Amino acid sequence: MTKHLVVLGFAKCGTSLLHEVFKEFDEFCTPIHKETNFFSMHWKKGLDHYHSKYDNYEQAESEGKIFFDSSPTYMGNGYLEALARIKATLGNSGKYVICLRNPIYRAFSHYKHQINAYYARYGFFTRKPRENFQRVYNGSFFDEETINSSKIFEYYFDKLVAAENILGKENIIYFMLENDIKKFDVFYRKVCALLEINYQPYFADKPLPRVLVGDYLSHYHYSKNKDLFLPYNNKLYTIKKGGLLLLNHRGNELFPDLSEQKVAECLAASNRWTNFLPGEVAQEMFNKFFARDCQAIEDNLGLDLSAWNKFKDKTSLKAEFSPQYVVEGVKKEAPEVSFQSLVSV
Repeated sequence: MTKHLVVLGFAKCGTSLLHEVFKEFDEFCTPIHKETNFFSMHWKKGLDHYHSKYDNYEQAESEGKIFFDSSPTYMGNGYLEALARIKATLGNSGKYVICLRNPIYRAFSHYKHQINAYYARYGFFTRKPRENFQRVYNGSFFDEETINSSKIFEYYFDKLVAAENILGKENIIYFMLENDIKKFDVFYRKVCALLEINYQPYFADKPLPRVLVGDYLSHYHYSKNKDLFLPYNNKLYTIKKGGLLLLNHRGNELFPDLSEQKVAECLAASNRWTNFLPGEVAQEMFNKFFARDCQAIEDNLGLDLSAWNKFKDKTSLKAEFSPQYVVEGVKKEAPEVSFQSLVSV
């Protein structure tokens, strides 16, 4: 019987980390791209579409590999339907991991992720920007619009109860980010027991690699009155007069010839973005918004959430230059820095 290990979510709780780790194991077949999102977003396309997300699905199946799927959308909006589809499709062949993290730090990470992945690049530059972009990501993490966003301030308890009821508690293990990232070998033993496969000491004597994508926050450079040269790491970025350069860990992008009004909107929003969350503020927000939900998890599901009682300052790094940037959809190589070019500035 073909086995499946599905990481259901939650977003910004280690789902990308698990994908990067498990794709290195011969026992598992991971999708070509991290998230298939099949049971939440692409269900109507049929199982052939799902199988196409994996490289040579039939061969991997014949070799007895375990199919790995890490898609946080399975615990997003419409999670009841997604969980029901997973159960109906995978039946007894499905085993599941649910990733959890201190919910206030998960919320802060998701806030930054949405800015980096979408809003900083598309929020100002589409003809019809999505309303929720303008409403939520145009401000700080502490704004009422952000706090009221179900995608940012997400609650666990009801979704965990639904997952255990639909998929079976015996088929689910939890990846507690604050604990299991430090003791990954212990967690992997649980995975092997869940899947009934032989344990291999992959991480018995070495640390788990870190995934630092969520530590960065986008920002802009604008050249208002003249061409601007920005040397970095033996490369030179040239921003023509009137151009705006987005610095983003997902890839830098140059927007030429913007109106001053559009530039003002971009810069004003970026000045409101939150890149520092003090520990005492995080604790206060946790107590106000998440304490009751977390207590219900401990009382009813028996999970130990004591690691979430520690609060530290969280500072976001600013996105760094990379050797390439994009102008109107075309990748450009930043020219080499030369003494003459710098003198001419």
